[in-house]
Amino acid sequence: ATKLIVAGIAIFLSGDFANAWYQNEYNKNLLKNTIEKGTQPVTDILDNEFIPRPLLIKRFKEILQPDKDQSFYHVICGEKGTGKTTLATAASREVGQGIIYVDVPENLEFFGESFGKAINFTFKEKISLLTRLKRKFLSETQGNILIIACIID
Repeated sequence: ATKLIVAGIAIFLSGDFANAWYQNEYNKNLLKNTIEKGTQPVTDILDNEFIPRPLLIKRFKEILQPDKDQSFYHVICGEKGTGKTTLATAASREVGQGIIYVDVPENLEFFGESFGKAINFTFKEKISLLTRLKRKFLSETQGNILIIACIID
């Protein structure tokens, strides 16, 4: 019976670690592909509502496709509703690859979440079940740790 329990635990741990490794590799590939190909932001403006501004789109595209040795940062600002986001997303789509569009929320506490979403990355770690259980129970009170120790023994 003891050998069966040990074998079961070994199989569980092996599967758990294999799953954690797979999730990690999958996330790395998603992130790598996103960084190489960029994102294609979608605008929620209908074609019949869109006011084309070819000169502004051209300037946005120049900003989004700098010379190789250029290291400038651009801040695009203006009144709410003037089309900054719409023009930036339209220019990003026209440029195609190499652009990662991040919609910065008003509340900067959510920036990490928005950035992660833009690059197909979650900041919640994909970790093994064993590690998640350990974190959950070790962050609780000491009484829970003693109960778990009794169950394992």
